[in-house]
Amino acid sequence: MVARAGLGLPTILKQRVRTKFFLSKVPPRSVINALFESAQWAPSSHNTQPWRFVILQDTSSRTVVNNNLNEGNEWAREAPIMIAVWSDPAFDDRIGATQFYLYDVGAAVMAFTLAALERGLIVNQIAGFKQKPLSRLIGIKRSARVIVLLAVGYPSGPFSKNKAERIDLWAIVTQPNQYTPHLHVKRVPRLHGKPVRKCKQSPYSGIINS
Repeated sequence: MVARAGLGLPTILKQRVRTKFFLSKVPPRSVINALFESAQWAPSSHNTQPWRFVILQDTSSRTVVNNNLNEGNEWAREAPIMIAVWSDPAFDDRIGATQFYLYDVGAAVMAFTLAALERGLIVNQIAGFKQKPLSRLIGIKRSARVIVLLAVGYPSGPFSKNKAERIDLWAIVTQPNQYTPHLHVKRVPRLHGKPVRKCKQSPYSGIINS
């Protein structure tokens, strides 16, 4: 099922389709502009707004992208719209050793993706590509980097019938000194060889008045 407007954020996220196939239809410019506007208003540390988006639609740019995708990402060549997201540590807020600019770019991409889902589009994020050729294509400084490619379009079948599994809600939301599961486990979350006990209520029960 493709997400539709008015369903609410949790429902839109749960109804994401899982596919790497796109319709050939190119989304209207007004729709794509709305996605960029959502990214524009994402939060960032001290409003640094370190995200930069580059639309790679002309034939020569798409050729460079297609020739520099890692093996297994050939499906992205069929995406009607390809976007590179880049940033530079120089854009960072520079508080201690934390690299806020990467965190902030992730927030902008999430805003972009949610806006796309709400409009019936999918955004497949690609990390498997050759950095140097794409950096030269975009014309960014040596200190900068392309963080992710976004393949955007209307989804086509086949769709995955399997829902992505999620760790139990109250296993990821805890109070201090509570165990948390290893997030890399694909099936039942386990800790020290024992399954993580599923919690039936919020850790805030009895703390915050309902």
